[in-house]
Amino acid sequence: MKIKSLARWKDLANLEGLLFFAQRIDEMVFDYSLDSYKPPALNAPYLCKEAIALIGDIEDKRIDEANLKHVLEELQWSLSLDPVAKSLLDLEPSQYFTLEDNAKLPSRKLKLEVLERTLNPARYLEECQKQLYLAVVENKKNKIETVLRCYVTALINGKLSKNLIADRIQEIFFNDDGSLIDSPKVLNYFFESVFPYSHEFEVYFVVNNLINKVKDSLKAFNIEIVESLGENLSEFAIDNKFSKSDKEVYLKVSGLRGLDIYTAREKAERKLDNLSDLFMIFSHKTQISWNEKTLVTQCCRDSPIVIGKPRSSMEKGFDSRPQVASKKLNTFIRKFRVNHESFERFNRVVDLHGISLINDIPENQLLNIWIGLETITPTHIGNTKINEIVTALMPFFMLDYCNRIVRNLAFDLTRWNRKVTRKLLNKLPVDSSVKITHKVLQLICTSEGDSILSEFYSELDDFPLLRYRLFSLSKLFESPNSVAKFLSTHEKKVAWQIRRIYRTRNIIVHSGRPPGFIHSLIENAHDYLDQVVSSYITLTCDDYKADTIEQSFEIMKMKWRKYESELSKLDKFEKNNFDFLVSSSINYN
Repeated sequence: MKIKSLARWKDLANLEGLLFFAQRIDEMVFDYSLDSYKPPALNAPYLCKEAIALIGDIEDKRIDEANLKHVLEELQWSLSLDPVAKSLLDLEPSQYFTLEDNAKLPSRKLKLEVLERTLNPARYLEECQKQLYLAVVENKKNKIETVLRCYVTALINGKLSKNLIADRIQEIFFNDDGSLIDSPKVLNYFFESVFPYSHEFEVYFVVNNLINKVKDSLKAFNIEIVESLGENLSEFAIDNKFSKSDKEVYLKVSGLRGLDIYTAREKAERKLDNLSDLFMIFSHKTQISWNEKTLVTQCCRDSPIVIGKPRSSMEKGFDSRPQVASKKLNTFIRKFRVNHESFERFNRVVDLHGISLINDIPENQLLNIWIGLETITPTHIGNTKINEIVTALMPFFMLDYCNRIVRNLAFDLTRWNRKVTRKLLNKLPVDSSVKITHKVLQLICTSEGDSILSEFYSELDDFPLLRYRLFSLSKLFESPNSVAKFLSTHEKKVAWQIRRIYRTRNIIVHSGRPPGFIHSLIENAHDYLDQVVSSYITLTCDDYKADTIEQSFEIMKMKWRKYESELSKLDKFEKNNFDFLVSSSINYN
């Protein structure tokens, strides 16, 4: 979360809802936002599509019917929280499906198809826009938050690139140049700018001369070698440093339809990847290669654009700075001591993680990350593997969750204004040497922080998103019961997502068909593996000195049991009884 330029904003007091919308959607599509603040991988319409596709895979004997229950549970939960879907349904959700339905699959599939058509993208997006506009005008932040999550998920699953959404947010709301923002009507312009219209594109690459060896095969991929870019493009290409050497050629990929330049580039590069991989079947020692910089033309744009390779899904998430990473590595090498079998398994996980970072094919990334999770998780013959994996992994994600939330809030407050944050937090009745995460936890957990919270709110007039985050988390952490409910919901959502990753792995292996939401799965799977590896390293290098992977998983299970027990015993948070919420975290620092 980062405050951006408000140079064009006029009368902020009367545009608070609009500013909150702009800041929140900007956070949603930022690559390094905490996963809790990104849009969900699927919303009700796309969970419905997933259930229909899953029934097809069950009918084709690709996947076990037991998987359907978990998707329908998530769909039921999603519909219960989705005001957009509720406004579009003709009947109660139970009339379209139930978890206890014993009807044959074709009958269940038909009702789900009716639900999917009821929530079709055009209707759903239009209703999202209506509800968002009204919520912005009325400055109803909870409603904006809820509907915005539905809206952005619908856009991304409809094949619109997050990069395009981010570009439009910056251009319309935060660039210094442009018209004054003095009315919520600018929201309609934003909606139009990201509406999923289909366009035709041509994408130009600079490729090594080896491509000439397969020029007779290029037509099958809608690819052609061009001698020059032509008069219309050459001057633009020179100005933007898009040029080839004597050992390279220009390659044009045509016949591309998509919603934006980024998805068009991705489709074009996928064609090149396929061609290159096919070539390597017959020639193992040489490889067709190309520059990352591409030139893209769009049917309705007067000017082309040069863009590079978008950030891989594996690169989106928390990362240490090089100097911090090197220090962690040195400490790890000095302290890491485990038995031979665990050492070999851990090495394999490290290899798979590294391969996923290097390989930019999404399906390969997901498969390797999943194998890494499966390799490091102890399982037993005779049990249902996915159930064991979900149960074994959950303590790693649950123990650190409150810490991640509070630590992220502390970071956002410091990034907003270090001086003001330090001054206000120092008013808490706590020793100045206490870490900022614990100070922020005390701020939002106890009545001692109420007056200081009010001071924070008054300082955050131009940052309604951070004010809302501080307020909503203070409500969340105001009682042990609300934290327990929050953690229970998180546990359900993580379990659903792990099962989705597993199903997707099976579908890719057995049908070669990746889902449209694979990028979200990669981000989550990578984060899950990083959390497990980080905790495992801590348990082997620090106090516990665990010898085996099995010991580490058992320790985490017991620590999570202790955490749940401590939380369940509390009636209220007061001084000295809430630190365990963040101090129970196990990660490698």
